[in-house]
Amino acid sequence: MELAWWWCEGIPETVNSGRRAAWRQRRAGMNEAPGKEVAVASTVLLVEDEPKLRDLVRSYLERAGHAVLSTGSGAEAISLARSASPDLVILDLGLPDVPGEAVTRERRGRPDPRA
Repeated sequence: MELAWWWCEGIPETVNSGRRAAWRQRRAGMNEAPGKEVAVASTVLLVEDEPKLRDLVRSYLERAGHAVLSTGSGAEAISLARSASPDLVILDLGLPDVPGEAVTRERRGRPDPRA
């Protein structure tokens, strides 16, 4: 689950430690059920136009137990996000067809601020 920590870079280690501990507690609580263990599999939409990088990240996510949908196209990402309702979207901002920012705006249902 190391991919979840990239957003903590630049934050003092004491803050990072607290966030990591809270994350682990939430993940542990998700898997607990009275009398039996329940596995939680999240769906991740991976949008990356570089095939080698996309395959590498996909393999790490699948090894961690996530269901992964992947594409190299912003237009296809919008379509997949609507139909699959992923729990997490990992998005390259520099896509060749549709900028990642536009994919995010579309996903959130917000208009382009420049329009």
